[in-house]
Amino acid sequence: MKAARSGLLALLLLYLIWGSSFLAIRIAVSGPGAFAPYTLAGLRTFIAGFLLLGFAFVRSQPFRLSPAAVGWLVLTGLLLWVGGHTLIIWAEQRLDSGLAALIFASSPLWAAAFEAVRGRSTPLLPLLAGFAGVAMVLPLGGAMERSLWIDGLVVLLSAVFWALGTVIGEGPARGAPIALSAGIQLSAAGVFNLVWAALAREHWSQPDLSGWLAFVYLTVFDTVIAFLAYAYAQRRLSVSWLMSFAYVN
Repeated sequence: MKAARSGLLALLLLYLIWGSSFLAIRIAVSGPGAFAPYTLAGLRTFIAGFLLLGFAFVRSQPFRLSPAAVGWLVLTGLLLWVGGHTLIIWAEQRLDSGLAALIFASSPLWAAAFEAVRGRSTPLLPLLAGFAGVAMVLPLGGAMERSLWIDGLVVLLSAVFWALGTVIGEGPARGAPIALSAGIQLSAAGVFNLVWAALAREHWSQPDLSGWLAFVYLTVFDTVIAFLAYAYAQRRLSVSWLMSFAYVN
Protein backbone atom coordinates (compact mmCIF):
# COMPACT_ATOMS: atom_id res chain seq x y z
CA MET A 1 0.00 0.00 0.00
CA LYS A 2 2.83 2.41 0.87
CA ALA A 3 4.57 1.65 -2.43
CA ALA A 4 1.35 2.22 -4.38
CA ARG A 5 0.74 5.51 -2.56
CA SER A 6 4.23 6.80 -3.35
CA GLY A 7 3.77 5.67 -6.95
CA LEU A 8 0.55 7.68 -7.21
CA LEU A 9 2.33 10.77 -5.85
CA ALA A 10 4.97 10.34 -8.56
CA LEU A 11 2.18 9.97 -11.12
CA LEU A 12 0.59 13.20 -9.90
CA LEU A 13 3.92 14.95 -10.50
CA LEU A 14 3.85 13.58 -14.05
CA TYR A 15 0.35 14.97 -14.52
CA LEU A 16 1.54 18.42 -13.50
CA ILE A 17 4.75 18.50 -15.59
CA TRP A 18 4.06 16.44 -18.70
CA GLY A 19 0.70 18.16 -19.15
CA SER A 20 2.64 21.12 -20.56
CA SER A 21 5.41 19.28 -22.43
CA PHE A 22 3.73 19.36 -25.85
CA LEU A 23 3.29 23.13 -25.63
CA ALA A 24 6.91 23.63 -24.55
CA ILE A 25 8.10 21.53 -27.49
CA ARG A 26 5.97 23.57 -29.89
CA ILE A 27 7.48 26.80 -28.57
CA ALA A 28 11.01 25.44 -28.87
CA VAL A 29 10.74 24.22 -32.49
CA SER A 30 8.51 26.88 -34.07
CA GLY A 31 9.19 30.48 -34.99
CA PRO A 32 12.17 32.24 -36.59
CA GLY A 33 14.60 31.37 -33.79
CA ALA A 34 13.53 27.77 -33.31
CA PHE A 35 15.73 24.84 -32.35
CA ALA A 36 16.35 22.23 -35.04
CA PRO A 37 14.34 19.15 -33.97
CA TYR A 38 17.08 16.52 -33.69
CA THR A 39 19.43 19.01 -32.05
CA LEU A 40 16.79 19.87 -29.46
CA ALA A 41 16.09 16.19 -28.80
CA GLY A 42 19.78 15.38 -28.56
CA LEU A 43 20.81 18.23 -26.30
CA ARG A 44 17.97 17.84 -23.81
CA THR A 45 18.36 14.08 -23.42
CA PHE A 46 22.17 14.11 -23.36
CA ILE A 47 22.34 16.90 -20.76
CA ALA A 48 19.59 15.26 -18.68
CA GLY A 49 21.35 11.89 -18.84
CA PHE A 50 24.67 13.48 -17.85
CA LEU A 51 23.02 15.16 -14.86
CA LEU A 52 21.38 11.93 -13.69
CA LEU A 53 24.57 9.91 -14.06
CA GLY A 54 26.41 12.63 -12.12
CA PHE A 55 23.75 12.44 -9.41
CA ALA A 56 24.14 8.66 -9.24
CA PHE A 57 27.91 9.07 -8.93
CA VAL A 58 27.61 11.65 -6.14
CA ARG A 59 25.22 9.35 -4.30
CA SER A 60 27.89 6.62 -4.63
CA GLN A 61 25.41 4.35 -6.36
CA PRO A 62 27.07 1.26 -7.86
CA PHE A 63 27.83 1.39 -11.57
CA ARG A 64 28.30 -2.34 -11.84
CA LEU A 65 25.69 -3.46 -14.34
CA SER A 66 25.91 -6.49 -16.57
CA PRO A 67 26.33 -5.96 -20.33
CA ALA A 68 22.82 -7.37 -20.79
CA ALA A 69 21.39 -4.80 -18.35
CA VAL A 70 23.20 -1.89 -20.03
CA GLY A 71 22.13 -3.10 -23.47
CA TRP A 72 18.51 -3.36 -22.33
CA LEU A 73 18.59 0.17 -20.93
CA VAL A 74 20.06 1.48 -24.17
CA LEU A 75 17.29 -0.28 -26.13
CA THR A 76 14.48 1.06 -23.97
CA GLY A 77 16.08 4.51 -23.93
CA LEU A 78 16.02 4.58 -27.73
CA LEU A 79 12.42 3.35 -27.82
CA LEU A 80 11.24 5.96 -25.32
CA TRP A 81 13.32 9.00 -26.18
CA VAL A 82 14.04 8.57 -29.89
CA GLY A 83 11.06 6.63 -31.20
CA GLY A 84 8.71 7.93 -28.53
CA HIS A 85 9.84 11.54 -28.33
CA THR A 86 12.12 12.72 -31.12
CA LEU A 87 9.36 11.90 -33.59
CA ILE A 88 7.00 14.19 -31.67
CA ILE A 89 9.53 17.02 -31.77
CA TRP A 90 9.92 16.57 -35.53
CA ALA A 91 6.17 16.58 -36.11
CA GLU A 92 5.49 19.58 -33.87
CA GLN A 93 7.42 21.85 -36.19
CA ARG A 94 4.10 22.01 -38.04
CA LEU A 95 1.53 20.19 -35.92
CA ASP A 96 -0.42 21.99 -33.21
CA SER A 97 0.67 20.93 -29.72
CA GLY A 98 -2.87 20.18 -28.56
CA LEU A 99 -3.53 17.91 -31.53
CA ALA A 100 -0.20 16.14 -31.01
CA ALA A 101 -1.14 15.49 -27.37
CA LEU A 102 -4.52 14.09 -28.41
CA ILE A 103 -2.98 11.68 -30.91
CA PHE A 104 -0.35 10.58 -28.40
CA ALA A 105 -3.17 9.75 -25.99
CA SER A 106 -3.57 6.49 -27.91
CA SER A 107 -0.43 5.20 -26.15
CA PRO A 108 -2.32 3.60 -23.21
CA LEU A 109 -4.27 1.43 -25.67
CA TRP A 110 -1.06 0.40 -27.42
CA ALA A 111 0.42 -0.46 -24.04
CA ALA A 112 -2.61 -2.63 -23.23
CA ALA A 113 -2.21 -4.40 -26.58
CA PHE A 114 1.48 -5.11 -25.90
CA GLU A 115 0.60 -6.37 -22.42
CA ALA A 116 -1.97 -8.73 -23.96
CA VAL A 117 0.69 -10.08 -26.34
CA ARG A 118 2.84 -10.85 -23.30
CA GLY A 119 -0.06 -12.71 -21.71
CA ARG A 120 -0.81 -10.08 -19.10
CA SER A 121 -4.29 -8.76 -18.41
CA THR A 122 -4.89 -5.01 -18.30
CA PRO A 123 -8.11 -3.38 -17.04
CA LEU A 124 -9.67 -2.09 -20.26
CA LEU A 125 -12.51 -0.01 -18.83
CA PRO A 126 -10.40 2.95 -17.64
CA LEU A 127 -8.34 2.81 -20.83
CA LEU A 128 -11.40 2.82 -23.07
CA ALA A 129 -13.11 5.50 -21.02
CA GLY A 130 -10.10 7.76 -21.28
CA PHE A 131 -9.70 7.15 -24.99
CA ALA A 132 -13.42 7.80 -25.56
CA GLY A 133 -12.98 11.19 -23.91
CA VAL A 134 -10.04 11.94 -26.19
CA ALA A 135 -11.98 10.81 -29.27
CA MET A 136 -14.78 13.26 -28.44
CA VAL A 137 -12.46 16.23 -28.91
CA LEU A 138 -10.36 15.00 -31.85
CA PRO A 139 -10.69 17.41 -34.83
CA LEU A 140 -12.11 15.11 -37.48
CA GLY A 141 -13.97 15.74 -40.68
CA GLY A 142 -11.39 17.73 -42.59
CA ALA A 143 -10.42 20.02 -39.73
CA MET A 144 -6.78 19.03 -40.17
CA GLU A 145 -4.98 19.93 -43.37
CA ARG A 146 -3.94 17.03 -45.56
CA SER A 147 -0.29 18.07 -45.29
CA LEU A 148 -0.49 17.49 -41.53
CA TRP A 149 -1.75 13.93 -41.74
CA ILE A 150 1.80 12.64 -42.11
CA ASP A 151 2.81 14.52 -38.97
CA GLY A 152 -0.19 13.06 -37.18
CA LEU A 153 0.79 9.54 -38.23
CA VAL A 154 4.35 10.19 -37.00
CA VAL A 155 2.99 11.15 -33.57
CA LEU A 156 0.84 8.01 -33.61
CA LEU A 157 3.97 5.98 -34.31
CA SER A 158 5.71 7.72 -31.41
CA ALA A 159 2.86 6.59 -29.13
CA VAL A 160 3.52 2.99 -30.23
CA PHE A 161 7.24 3.28 -29.47
CA TRP A 162 6.65 4.87 -26.06
CA ALA A 163 4.14 2.19 -25.12
CA LEU A 164 6.50 -0.59 -26.22
CA GLY A 165 9.44 0.90 -24.30
CA THR A 166 7.27 1.17 -21.19
CA VAL A 167 5.82 -2.34 -21.37
CA ILE A 168 9.10 -4.19 -21.86
CA GLY A 169 10.43 -2.20 -18.89
CA GLU A 170 13.91 -2.40 -17.42
CA GLY A 171 14.32 -6.12 -18.02
CA PRO A 172 17.64 -7.39 -16.60
CA ALA A 173 18.34 -3.88 -15.25
CA ARG A 174 15.38 -4.00 -12.90
CA GLY A 175 16.43 -3.19 -9.36
CA ALA A 176 19.28 -0.91 -10.41
CA PRO A 177 19.30 2.61 -8.92
CA ILE A 178 16.65 4.67 -10.70
CA ALA A 179 18.93 7.64 -11.41
CA LEU A 180 21.51 5.31 -12.93
CA SER A 181 18.99 3.49 -15.14
CA ALA A 182 17.31 6.68 -16.31
CA GLY A 183 20.70 8.32 -16.88
CA ILE A 184 21.85 5.50 -19.16
CA GLN A 185 18.56 5.57 -21.10
CA LEU A 186 18.70 9.32 -21.64
CA SER A 187 22.42 9.40 -22.45
CA ALA A 188 21.99 6.70 -25.08
CA ALA A 189 19.13 8.61 -26.67
CA GLY A 190 21.12 11.85 -26.50
CA VAL A 191 24.12 10.38 -28.32
CA PHE A 192 21.87 8.83 -30.96
CA ASN A 193 19.96 12.08 -31.52
CA LEU A 194 23.11 14.21 -31.76
CA VAL A 195 24.68 11.80 -34.27
CA TRP A 196 21.42 11.86 -36.20
CA ALA A 197 21.46 15.67 -36.17
CA ALA A 198 25.04 15.67 -37.49
CA LEU A 199 24.21 13.21 -40.27
CA ALA A 200 21.16 15.27 -41.20
CA ARG A 201 23.40 18.36 -41.27
CA GLU A 202 21.01 20.35 -39.13
CA HIS A 203 21.80 24.02 -38.83
CA TRP A 204 22.62 25.50 -35.44
CA SER A 205 20.06 28.26 -35.08
CA GLN A 206 20.03 31.16 -32.65
CA PRO A 207 16.90 30.56 -30.53
CA ASP A 208 15.15 33.54 -28.99
CA LEU A 209 14.42 33.93 -25.27
CA SER A 210 11.20 31.90 -25.43
CA GLY A 211 13.04 29.09 -27.20
CA TRP A 212 15.76 28.99 -24.55
CA LEU A 213 13.21 29.09 -21.73
CA ALA A 214 11.35 26.20 -23.34
CA PHE A 215 14.63 24.29 -23.69
CA VAL A 216 15.54 24.76 -20.02
CA TYR A 217 12.05 23.70 -18.95
CA LEU A 218 12.13 20.62 -21.19
CA THR A 219 15.57 19.60 -19.95
CA VAL A 220 15.24 20.19 -16.21
CA PHE A 221 11.57 19.64 -15.44
CA ASP A 222 10.24 17.64 -18.37
CA THR A 223 13.20 15.26 -18.68
CA VAL A 224 15.25 15.07 -15.47
CA ILE A 225 12.51 15.45 -12.85
CA ALA A 226 9.54 13.99 -14.70
CA PHE A 227 11.38 11.00 -16.13
CA LEU A 228 12.71 10.14 -12.67
CA ALA A 229 9.12 10.26 -11.44
CA TYR A 230 8.05 8.10 -14.39
CA ALA A 231 10.73 5.49 -13.68
CA TYR A 232 9.80 5.52 -10.00
CA ALA A 233 6.09 5.09 -10.71
CA GLN A 234 6.83 2.38 -13.26
CA ARG A 235 8.20 0.16 -10.49
CA ARG A 236 5.16 0.64 -8.28
CA LEU A 237 2.08 0.97 -10.48
CA SER A 238 0.36 -1.07 -13.14
CA VAL A 239 0.81 -0.09 -16.78
CA SER A 240 -2.79 1.13 -17.01
CA TRP A 241 -2.25 3.56 -14.15
CA LEU A 242 1.17 4.62 -15.37
CA MET A 243 0.04 5.36 -18.92
CA SER A 244 -2.87 7.48 -17.74
CA PHE A 245 -0.56 10.51 -17.96
CA ALA A 246 -1.21 10.54 -21.72
CA TYR A 247 -4.90 11.31 -21.11
CA VAL A 248 -4.04 14.17 -18.77
CA ASN A 249 -1.80 15.70 -21.45
